[in-house]
Amino acid sequence: MKTNLKTASAALVFSAIFAGCTVSEKSLLEVAQRAVSAELKDPASAQFSNGYIVDFPDPSTKYTQLKYACGEVNAKNSFGAYAGAVRYAVLLGVPNNGSAHEVLSIDLEKTPRDPLFTASFWAGNCTKS
Repeated sequence: MKTNLKTASAALVFSAIFAGCTVSEKSLLEVAQRAVSAELKDPASAQFSNGYIVDFPDPSTKYTQLKYACGEVNAKNSFGAYAGAVRYAVLLGVPNNGSAHEVLSIDLEKTPRDPLFTASFWAGNCTKS
């Protein structure tokens, strides 16, 4: 019974994270969130929120369908405590000879609401139009 409750809880959390997204947005967020998790000290503790997809308008000769996956992640630090949500911006693109989006870059905020991250990554790449 505990396993079923855990599975149901995980499904509910997963649904809440992706509420209001299209199927393609969901899959792009999943790709981005796996990449962000791999950058964390405790990947299994990652709690994602406020995820969304933004088209990246700059042309590329090697990739098509460029998009940024943006959102927030809270995860445990080296001391085993949640340190507060930080923002991420993951650039995704489909190689010219490919069929699926790949991770091209991962930008992860070091501290919450870092002004340098806002100016360098967030303001230009994660602004919804």
